[in-house]
Amino acid sequence: MPLSYIPISYVLPILAMTSTTASRKTKKQKSTTIAKSKRTRPKKKHARELALWQLVILRIVVVVLLVSGIYYFLIHPNSYRWKPCTGVKAYGVCLPKNYDVHGFDISHFQGDIQWGELTAQSPSDVAMRFVLVKATEGGDYVDDMFAQYFSEARSHGLIRGAYHYFIATTDPVEQARNFIQTVQLKKGDLPPIVDVEQKGLNAMQLQNDLKLWLRLVEQHYGVPPIIYSSHKFRKKYLQHDSFNRYPFWLARYYVSEPDRSDWVFWQHTDSGTLPGIGNQVDLNVFHGTIEQLRSLTLK
Repeated sequence: MPLSYIPISYVLPILAMTSTTASRKTKKQKSTTIAKSKRTRPKKKHARELALWQLVILRIVVVVLLVSGIYYFLIHPNSYRWKPCTGVKAYGVCLPKNYDVHGFDISHFQGDIQWGELTAQSPSDVAMRFVLVKATEGGDYVDDMFAQYFSEARSHGLIRGAYHYFIATTDPVEQARNFIQTVQLKKGDLPPIVDVEQKGLNAMQLQNDLKLWLRLVEQHYGVPPIIYSSHKFRKKYLQHDSFNRYPFWLARYYVSEPDRSDWVFWQHTDSGTLPGIGNQVDLNVFHGTIEQLRSLTLK
């Protein structure tokens, strides 16, 4: 039968059934989506709560680390400065008690020094008796102010010493040659000094190179050199028995007394203020009397 001849009464029921079926499917899909949405919402809420707690914990950790860092690096190292001074207050610091022979060490960083003012204004009970001057560094560097400082120190009656800053990655033979060619020690001067602060590639290489430098310099000057090192560096890298025969110049700040006694000089602060010197300066004490200090010098 042609489509144009189908009675309208046949078509209307079919359209109604189709519409009803489509409506049921839509409602079912909506109810399914709503159910899924309801099941999903708690998971999203839980994830947001977890992320919030993680953020809180992270912030707490950051605050703890920040406070710990401030205490460890700023407060704790300086806490000694806030304790009552048991020694003598002079030169802007608390000088250690029970030490009578005081001195300082300098390099070109101290700039122009008024030596007359320095020696004239030193309090008699804590007068500066010795000075340790940077001479060389590595294989070819000579401190710009060494010659002037070294000469002025002797002219103003200070017992003087010269030190070399050891570069762990530079040939020790070249370093020894640099120091020997630069420093002419005389009678009354302290033995040569080597400042060791770099570990280099490894501890064994450092020790072997340092031993060679010490041997060459001792052969030239005829006396065992003095080794400068911080307390921690010495404990970690210079505990070898072969270094025990050398005098040590120990650097340790913010303590009332080093916890070891095998040293001849102790650098106890880096913030001293001396008359005649514009910048802050390292201060030291000698482990003994002035007579014992003189006996340590070259004959």
